[in-house]
Amino acid sequence: MKTVYIFCVTYHSYDYLQRFLRSAEAAAARTQGLCQVCVCVGDNTPRDFRPIDAAPYQAIRVRVFPYHENLGYLGCALKMMNEVGWGEVSASDYVAVSNVDLTLDPDFFQVLCSLDGRGLGWLAPDVYTPRFQEHDNPYMMQRPTRRAFLKWRLLYACGWLNGLLERLYLLRRSRRTVPAHAVDIYAGHGSLMVLTGAFMGLHPGLRFPSFMYAEELFLAELMRRDGLAVRYEPRLRAENVGRVSTSLHGRGWLCRQNRRSLSVMERMFWQG
Repeated sequence: MKTVYIFCVTYHSYDYLQRFLRSAEAAAARTQGLCQVCVCVGDNTPRDFRPIDAAPYQAIRVRVFPYHENLGYLGCALKMMNEVGWGEVSASDYVAVSNVDLTLDPDFFQVLCSLDGRGLGWLAPDVYTPRFQEHDNPYMMQRPTRRAFLKWRLLYACGWLNGLLERLYLLRRSRRTVPAHAVDIYAGHGSLMVLTGAFMGLHPGLRFPSFMYAEELFLAELMRRDGLAVRYEPRLRAENVGRVSTSLHGRGWLCRQNRRSLSVMERMFWQG
């Protein structure tokens, strides 16, 4: 039997969380007991939080971690992993980090458990965002150069410029051709990252050295150092709403957090 852990994070997004859990329940039920799925929910909501009911689910096990403080996306997921226990996490076949404003395809776990994960560190699903007409993956095909960081500084220089450049970026991405078959890439999109237990076992007690954003670069660089493949797998599918939580903060906040995290990644992996 394959084992899958999902560490998802909610921040003022309870209605979307229930949709996400129902989609995971339906997908797990289709495996007919051949895949054991545990969904760990980290609640980053600091105020006006609600109780999260784990009882209605039968095909999945749901554990709730009511932190009620904003620990960031990957920071919250990694804290849950440490509380579950790194040995248990790394012993599983797959360890997913996910937003809750998406839904898993009904055959998600059937496909996942049919894949050969040897030599892999990260599976990037086909995550489609209808309102942008965009496939989030493949996110990055090749490792960025130092020049890319100059481009990103411009992209996140200020809120109004970010809004303008992002519209142009989304228009270009919506027109691109998405690979029909699995292909190795540099990094997947952060909305749903399916990591392998083998990768997690190499990094017990892993910590993200920033607060929000650039998680994809951080994990991709660790994969590169470990010699593990990052693979876009179009048979793994999910549908994304996107930016439900981050939109609460406005573009100025988004730009500041991106600049900080990108500076940390550049210092860690692109200097020397």
